[in-house]
Amino acid sequence: MPIQIDIPDDDIEHLNAPAQSQVKQQVETYVDLLLAESSRIEAAQRTTSGDPEINSSMVKDAAHLISRGYQKHRRPAWLTACQVVASLTALFTGLLFDFDRLKDPLMLVVFVLFLAAAITFNVIVLMKE
Repeated sequence: MPIQIDIPDDDIEHLNAPAQSQVKQQVETYVDLLLAESSRIEAAQRTTSGDPEINSSMVKDAAHLISRGYQKHRRPAWLTACQVVASLTALFTGLLFDFDRLKDPLMLVVFVLFLAAAITFNVIVLMKE
């Protein structure tokens, strides 16, 4: 038995034809995600071997999980690289910190550059997460 979903004309009166098509496509995508997640929840809760039965509670839980964005999105490679650089520059800054060695102007410049890079990359990583 197929399920029909009707949207009142008043709700879509300001949508042009491509927008209406996009609404239909997005609703179908959401239904596919909802049914797949409901099936996963049912499979995890099923303790007997028999036909699966998805109840309203499982559908509500699936809708909640989908709306909360439970899936982590893949992190961009450049952000991972920034995090690695931030860690390494912080490590090198710590290794270079020595009062006797920092009296040398060249070592002081290197220390300040590593410190600035560590701060910059840490701020970038924190802002993008």
